[in-house]
Amino acid sequence: MRSFLLFVAVAQAAHVEIDDAGLMSFLQMEMKRVGNDKKASANTHPWPHFRGAIPGQTGVSDIVAPSNLSASLAWSWHHPKGQYHTILAGGPVIDGNKNVYVTGADGIRKFSPEGDELWNYKPPGISNNAPMLMDDKVYGSDKSGYVFAIDMETGSTVWEQQLASENGGDSGYPAGFDGVFVVGAEHAHFDKLHDGGNRKIWGLDAASGEKLWNFEVATPVWNFAPLFPGDDTVVFMDFRGGVYRLGLHNGTLLWHVPDANCHGCFSDGGASLGPNGAVYTCSNTGAGGGMEGEQGVVRGFKLQDGALLWEQVLPQPCNSYPAVGHVQGYSGLAVVVLPGSFPGKLKLHGSVMALDAESGELLWVYQNEPWHGPMAKGDTEGALERLATGLQPMCIPAHWSAATITADGVVFAARMDGRLYAVRGPANTVPLSWVPASLPVDFTTTPGVEAEIF
Repeated sequence: MRSFLLFVAVAQAAHVEIDDAGLMSFLQMEMKRVGNDKKASANTHPWPHFRGAIPGQTGVSDIVAPSNLSASLAWSWHHPKGQYHTILAGGPVIDGNKNVYVTGADGIRKFSPEGDELWNYKPPGISNNAPMLMDDKVYGSDKSGYVFAIDMETGSTVWEQQLASENGGDSGYPAGFDGVFVVGAEHAHFDKLHDGGNRKIWGLDAASGEKLWNFEVATPVWNFAPLFPGDDTVVFMDFRGGVYRLGLHNGTLLWHVPDANCHGCFSDGGASLGPNGAVYTCSNTGAGGGMEGEQGVVRGFKLQDGALLWEQVLPQPCNSYPAVGHVQGYSGLAVVVLPGSFPGKLKLHGSVMALDAESGELLWVYQNEPWHGPMAKGDTEGALERLATGLQPMCIPAHWSAATITADGVVFAARMDGRLYAVRGPANTVPLSWVPASLPVDFTTTPGVEAEIF
């Protein structure tokens, strides 16, 4: 069923069929920690962006999930015209009053803490992009080239601005900080294999929508997700793994690290910040396009100057976003990535890997049972219905959502098999001697790693 599946880790695969009980109970716990103030301010939104708090965006939550998600269902929702009537974008966000916002192909909806639909905003065009919260507004963009701000209370338009005649049809995560909304625009017809994404980054005045600056990237951005360290800069990754750092208020290029060892590669993964002055990326290498049998790569860079700290080539492609925090059984800082291939073959491998954030050493690995596709669960159901109503018929998501690490070090992620995974590292974890690139695609799970599947 294409229900309203809310979980803070679901960044790209939220449209996939996932158990309502597990997701909704996790969301309920996230909302419980928020105060009951009726007027949310800039700093009280607990989850304003799909990677969490801004500044920060590490993919780490400060809640502890219930031990049995299936028994903790708060509420669920699916489209009144049928559970497969629309496609939901990943990245639901939560405001300071416990309300939840999510984008569907037919608009952005706001839900109360009890699951009541409060409003449904219809953007000028169809949108695949997740919403973002800043102060008392909801921000977003659509495929017709528009960006917009919505009044958080009423769902009415505050401003709209058309930046291009057409935006890419990928699933972006635009965001803002310190009065500037940063968004990708202008469909990038890059080549025959990669006809999508956006070729320009815009900084807009968050209050009025006024254009402040724009920056043209060397390689298109895909699933654009700007990151804000809180130092008047913005950081992001392009679809080949190149990383950029710009001035937040003027768009000035501070540094750009092009992709390395990429010969036509592609990933719809991205970057996340660490609390240690670093930025970590998940992309692919060589000619890899994220498919089964190809390799991925995770890299760490110094935020200050873009210097490479380390890199590890992975035995499976990397098409998601890292999370950077503390995992169970390890006292140091960890980077968690979710390697896994795009749909398209009958046997698709996916895994969870934790690495030391300072050295890149492998800490532990978890290997899933292969998903026997070829498509994600829930993606083919209702495709003809959506096509007949003028909506995008299928999503074709990445293998995984983005990961979220909870306060007790559990890694949560949703997979294309329609299930939610909670993965725990072994007690007293020490770095492994394994080199990730040397592992076979069907490597064995590290002893002591445990996974619950909902």
